[in-house]
Amino acid sequence: MVHHNAKLASADIQQIRATYTGKRGELAALARHFKVTNRTIVGVLSGRTWAHLAPAPAPPLNLSPLPRGCRRSANGTATRS
Repeated sequence: MVHHNAKLASADIQQIRATYTGKRGELAALARHFKVTNRTIVGVLSGRTWAHLAPAPAPPLNLSPLPRGCRRSANGTATRS
C-alpha cells in the first residue's frame, strides 16, 4: 500500500540505497534527481524512514593481506606509506 503523499516508491528507495557511495555532492544530486530534500535522502539511507524495506547489501570487505610497507586507504585500496 502506498501513502497518497509519498514522493518516493519502493523501487526509488532501493535505487537510492544501492547507488549511494558517499561521494561529495552525491546526496544533494540524489535529492535533486528524485525531487525531495536532502533530509529525505538521509532518512532513507539511515533507515529512519522506509525501514520496512530491506537495506541494500553491503559490498564485501577486502581483507586480503597488504604488502609490507603499505596501508589501506579510506576507499579500500593499498597505498605506500
